[in-house]
Amino acid sequence: MGYLTENRADMSANFMFALSDRLQAADMSINLVQSGLLMLLKRTIHPLDFFNVFYPFSWYVWISIMFSMVVLSVTLFVSDKISPNKSDKPMFSFMASFFLVLSSFLMSKVETEPRKPSARLFTLLLWFSTLFYMTTYVSNLVPFLVKPDESVPFTTITELQNATSYRAIFWNNSIAYTTVQRRWPNLVQTAKANWPEDMLQPSAAAAVETLKSNDRYVYIDSATTINYQKTKDCVLKTYGPLEEVVYETTMIRKNYPFTNEVRSFLNSVRYSEYQNLEKKYFGLNRCPTSVINPADKIPLSFSYFAGLFAAVGIGSVLGFLYIILHWVYRKVVLWLARRRSRNKLEYGKTYEAEIIKITKEGVWVKIEGRQEVFFIANNSLHSDPTKIKTAKSLQLRVRQKIQVQYFGKDSATNNRIFARLFENSEWLQAERNRVVDSDSD
Repeated sequence: MGYLTENRADMSANFMFALSDRLQAADMSINLVQSGLLMLLKRTIHPLDFFNVFYPFSWYVWISIMFSMVVLSVTLFVSDKISPNKSDKPMFSFMASFFLVLSSFLMSKVETEPRKPSARLFTLLLWFSTLFYMTTYVSNLVPFLVKPDESVPFTTITELQNATSYRAIFWNNSIAYTTVQRRWPNLVQTAKANWPEDMLQPSAAAAVETLKSNDRYVYIDSATTINYQKTKDCVLKTYGPLEEVVYETTMIRKNYPFTNEVRSFLNSVRYSEYQNLEKKYFGLNRCPTSVINPADKIPLSFSYFAGLFAAVGIGSVLGFLYIILHWVYRKVVLWLARRRSRNKLEYGKTYEAEIIKITKEGVWVKIEGRQEVFFIANNSLHSDPTKIKTAKSLQLRVRQKIQVQYFGKDSATNNRIFARLFENSEWLQAERNRVVDSDSD
């Protein structure tokens, strides 16, 4: 600025801010380049190997999937044992269950037609969950990797000061280093105290080589310099822009006779020529996709699938609950059927009964093991029904146990017919013979 005010120079171009005192000493100023500060770091390169096909999922996810496949196989095997398609032969062995789960996971077609509700529920759950797994995996396998690397714990210089495991390096005497000294003196003092040999580099190329030798170095410079260095090496990545903005300002002294011509030329350079140069040399992407993708991406971790595993887990629990309830229901139905068969009155069979009430017409008895009460008329209480006697004349009393025989239902009243059992009864023996003859017919 001194050269301009003393008329010893006509034009000045430098990285400076167009402050008010500078504007008063010059006739005009043009911000030719607007450039922020950027941070340059070394990428984490994942080398290509035989197992890269598994890379879209982390190993913890693959282990969880294998564990889920084993659990699903056991679930199918157990559910088929509890509720088989055929009562004498289950449909799936353990190996067949595992094959079904594996082929379902690989989206292969397996022709199974389960007839039991438990097996249908399991098959729907299996295909629904594996559909999620495989569609997610295939969609992530197409771009090969899935998520930008956001593992650096800082995005500003202020955060870099607190990240003690990283070290900032600079190009000595650059405008960026001067800016950092003024704005963030604590960062510069920390660098001078802990890594003074590597802190200042003689050139941008030297700073990049130092950066590539250690993953914990962070090179801070203007966006123009950082972007140019980044395009020359595929193992580098940038973070920013940061808070500070640096201008390459052009100033012309007062009363310069060719001000209009210079302004027209600078505007042409600013809006056309310089942008073309920047696009040509600074915007090139010389890195192949096979290097950029592994460098910029990281695999999906288990946290991204926690909801899916939770849904499958809840579905499995519900499936097991359904299987258990279905098993309990079948056991209850079988128990009730057996109980009904045990309590069914058989024609001609003898039962032990207890008298619970005596009336003029007969007695009410309760068969052992049953809740119902049955009526026996007086003519069925004596060995000879032609001689009608009352319970009192037969010396029967309440709570007395007697042997009775069942003879079916009365067609007119639909009441069950019982008769007191007498071994020496001629009528009873004739009735037994009639029952035997009717069965043989």
